[in-house]
Amino acid sequence: MHRPTAPAVLALVLAAAACRTPGDTPEAGEERTPTAPAPTEPPPPQAGGIEAAPQAAPGPAAGQAQGTPTVESSEVLAREPVTAEAAVKHVLIAWADLAPAFRGGIDPRAVARSQADADRLALEIAEKARSGADFDALMREHSEDPGSAAEATAYTVTADAPFVPSFKAMALRLKPGEVGIVRSPFGWHVMKRTA
Repeated sequence: MHRPTAPAVLALVLAAAACRTPGDTPEAGEERTPTAPAPTEPPPPQAGGIEAAPQAAPGPAAGQAQGTPTVESSEVLAREPVTAEAAVKHVLIAWADLAPAFRGGIDPRAVARSQADADRLALEIAEKARSGADFDALMREHSEDPGSAAEATAYTVTADAPFVPSFKAMALRLKPGEVGIVRSPFGWHVMKRTA
């Protein structure tokens, strides 16, 4: 299992921290068990940034037009977690409306992309991955995650890892070698479990 480099971890930690809500991490000196439930109500709005945005629960994508193919892998998200730790690789596909989540660091490809275009691209990449395409090559070509794309880095995910909730939910439900798609405040994650 490949451990990400310090800059890659820092980039993901910063991104995850931007998506945290009160109660996601314990205060100094306070312990929190991995089984402690997450807050069920979104936090009160705060000024600026995506910390004011409530986390969408895993499930069908919000705003998806009726009659269009489902992008998110709801059948995977409906499962109970199959592991306590997973190594996953992912291709991040964002779109222009998500620019505020990136705080000025959105990939130029995403700026020019609509959500409908991102939906189609995520489905296309997932189909290629399921058909046996080299996932590392797909990451290098398409992923907009600066922390993992260039090196095709796998992330180690646990329930208490510093990733956004939807990313962790998908990672811990995928079976080894399986590919799934999940949405986060940063876009679509076409994810493959590697270990």
